[in-house]
Amino acid sequence: ITQEPWDSFELPKEDGTEGQVLVTDGSKTLGFDTVGGGWTEIKNESPTTQTMTWSSLNLAAYHTVRLEMGDIVRSANTRTELSISNDGFSNTNTWIQNGTTSFDNSGTTTQCAVTAEGNSTLTGGAGLYVLLTPHNLWASPLRFSGCIDFIVNENTLVMTGQGITTDDGPAPVLWSGMSAATTFTDLKVYCYSGTISSGNFRLLGM
Repeated sequence: ITQEPWDSFELPKEDGTEGQVLVTDGSKTLGFDTVGGGWTEIKNESPTTQTMTWSSLNLAAYHTVRLEMGDIVRSANTRTELSISNDGFSNTNTWIQNGTTSFDNSGTTTQCAVTAEGNSTLTGGAGLYVLLTPHNLWASPLRFSGCIDFIVNENTLVMTGQGITTDDGPAPVLWSGMSAATTFTDLKVYCYSGTISSGNFRLLGM
């Protein structure tokens, strides 16, 4: 492609594949390439244990990390905890503020969050874990699905998500929180009692 001698571009000699686009190398040579985008899968697991832990994660390339939880079934109707760390859980990162709100199918609002390790009865505050499911539920086995995004906002890691959990029936649930940590290398989902019997966890980055 030439308008003037100094404006020439070198075209590729062969056609690309379907969906590829022309890109430049910055030196006026064009070529076909696949343009990336969207989510990249980091982890994919279907555990049948009380605790699921992902360690030594390298999340430096992503500005948003998403945890997808697909039809998780638990054998007991007690709380499910989510926590993060940067040293293999020798220390657990503290959530400056967090909250879990679920709305049961009778229209009653149930607010559950944690302000200290082992305390799941208060409506919000700091803590070592975020509740994925409230502490006391009517239904057993317990089921939940949804997705949670972790986003770095200035010097704070913000967590926000939504899904469906089980109360005396299907119940929408909202998760939120923020941590002074700007990233994490370890992620844990822990059942206070019972085990995960089925379902899938995926960790994605973008």
